[in-house]
Amino acid sequence: MYDTEAGDQAQKMGFDLQALIDPEIEILTSRDLSLKVLEVLGVDTIYPDIFENDSLTISPLDAALGQFQSNLSVTKYGKSNVIKVFFEHHNPQLAARAVNLLSESWKEKHLAIFSNPQTSFLEEQVQTFREKLEKSETLLQEFKQEHGISSILDQRQFLWDQRQNIDSRFKSNEDQIQGLGSKISALNRQLKDIPQNIPISTANEQKQRRVGATENELLALQRKEQQLLGKYQASSRMVTSIRDEIALLQTVIKEQEAQLKDQVTTGRNPVYQELQLALLNTRSELSSLKTQQGVISGQIEELDSQISRLNRLEKQFDVLQREVNKDRENEKMYVRKYEMANVSTEMDNKKIANVSVIQSAAIPIAPIKPRKSLTLYLGMAFGLLSGMAWAFVADFFKGGYTRPEQASHEQGIPILASISYKT
Repeated sequence: MYDTEAGDQAQKMGFDLQALIDPEIEILTSRDLSLKVLEVLGVDTIYPDIFENDSLTISPLDAALGQFQSNLSVTKYGKSNVIKVFFEHHNPQLAARAVNLLSESWKEKHLAIFSNPQTSFLEEQVQTFREKLEKSETLLQEFKQEHGISSILDQRQFLWDQRQNIDSRFKSNEDQIQGLGSKISALNRQLKDIPQNIPISTANEQKQRRVGATENELLALQRKEQQLLGKYQASSRMVTSIRDEIALLQTVIKEQEAQLKDQVTTGRNPVYQELQLALLNTRSELSSLKTQQGVISGQIEELDSQISRLNRLEKQFDVLQREVNKDRENEKMYVRKYEMANVSTEMDNKKIANVSVIQSAAIPIAPIKPRKSLTLYLGMAFGLLSGMAWAFVADFFKGGYTRPEQASHEQGIPILASISYKT
């Protein structure tokens, strides 16, 4: 198992069956375990001939160790994670006991080798990273308070939303300003085409009314003349009198018309005044919109400034936030390792290992050697093969010919006659 000691990477598991079995085989065949078994059984018990041999140049224990390890065989069973232990000895009880003692010693050795006494170290690491986490969190909190930041992303999104709303108002006002400018231009063109003053009344209206009255009298006299002409002759006194009055009135009318002069009174054109009022209102509205545009532009600049400030602070904020996240992950990781180490230590104290003996060694019913039937069959096969080989070799190295055809073939001469000869 590959287990990281630092960093924020997750634990990774790698499984190699051969890498798991090889260390266990080395432990089982180690010198220490063999010595321990020999010490428990006794050299004089397991190898009495070595113990009683006075001609040894080494100690009986070393000689027994060499013999014990030569008789010990440890192999992996197929493709599994099972190990098979074989030990040869002429005493089946001692052979079984030796294997069982070796298995018990192996479990103890396994615990001693693969135990992980890191509880105190991991506890120190947990405390160290906890202090680092508190320090990094304090720095981040101070940075937030100093710059008035709670969340860079949320605040920037809020500012962007505000800017979009204000920018929409700015564009709407721009459209209105353009529309008002076009309206002002149209009003100015209309004012150029419409006169400012128009005639209202004349000064000689009374004289004109008098002339009109005289003309009415003249018209009445002319009607009366026509009526009289229907009754009287044109030379009659009444007709001539009417005609004199008509002539007099005509003279008066001509004199009055000659005296009349047009003295026209003028005044402000109401249409022009309405256009001027509309122009003033439009200009006032335009000025108000331009003032609003200035305020909105200032607001947009202020929002852009705040967004740029957040962008500048974002790098420092991210560095502090990453430091907090890293310290938090390291603290969590070492807390987890500390808990695992406590469990492992407890298991070691109770001698609980992840290896076990599947089947204890039992006393064999029959010896594994010598196998008499196998030896007999092998001897017979070896003798048969050896005899056949000897016959072929003897025939190969023997001088002369055994068949006439052989002599004729090798000498290149014909056969005239052949005489059989038996010894």
